[in-house]
Amino acid sequence: MVKHEWQKRAVVSSALAAALSAILLVANVAAGQTSEECLRCHGLRGLTKPTGESVAIDSAAFMASAHAKIGCTGCHEGDWSYPHVETQKALACGECHQDTYRRYLSGIHGREAQKGNPDVPTCITCHGIHDVVPMAELAKRRKAMETLLLDKCVDCHANKQLMQKYGLPLDRYVTYETSAHGRADRFGSLAVARCATCHGACAILPPEDPESPVNPKNLVKTCGKCHEHPERFAKRRFHVMSAAAQTSAVYTKILRAVIGVIVAFGAVGAVVFAIVAIRQE
Repeated sequence: MVKHEWQKRAVVSSALAAALSAILLVANVAAGQTSEECLRCHGLRGLTKPTGESVAIDSAAFMASAHAKIGCTGCHEGDWSYPHVETQKALACGECHQDTYRRYLSGIHGREAQKGNPDVPTCITCHGIHDVVPMAELAKRRKAMETLLLDKCVDCHANKQLMQKYGLPLDRYVTYETSAHGRADRFGSLAVARCATCHGACAILPPEDPESPVNPKNLVKTCGKCHEHPERFAKRRFHVMSAAAQTSAVYTKILRAVIGVIVAFGAVGAVVFAIVAIRQE
């Protein structure tokens, strides 16, 4: 009876030891795949693949990003125990953000992306990859808000070559800057409307589309998100250069012309002076 009890305890002890070893083994494997472990190497500046492609990541930016909580393996699935070789691509944004991605595909940018157009912005163009700013931070951090809701649009819509290629107006940012919204933005307002406030974010639609928030039929609703009596604002013209801005632009052109004339006469005078000086010698 005593021998049987001893054998039973031995079996239980062995099972517990095996379970503990398995737990420790799994913990050790997982520990090599935590974000902190990944960033020991990928946080090094200048880290590249043998091909020269950069695989370095800003550790501080990633740990402050919206994806820090899911870690590196949240997007880069698989066993990344060192040493490792990349065997599969990172998950596409739409794998997790399905509703948002469907909205993106319904917009003009998404439609063009599906056609393989390399010029259109995708998720990472606007949101970044390893430095995605949590949406809750936009209300707290002015720079983050400017970057996502204004600067990203300007990157393309103030690009002269790109706008000419697609026959799009180049003055969208300039006319925003001279508007009441743009002036409020320059004075530091956090609440003022920016590009995405009126045009939407992911499902961008051209104004002539009946579903677009800036379609004339939808302007009362869009302006009403911020303004009382939005019907007064919906009748106005938008993205129009103000009279003051137009006058300023004219004066700037005149000033440049005057400076050009002065420089030209100065250059001619210098040449004449040099010729006279040479002849006198």
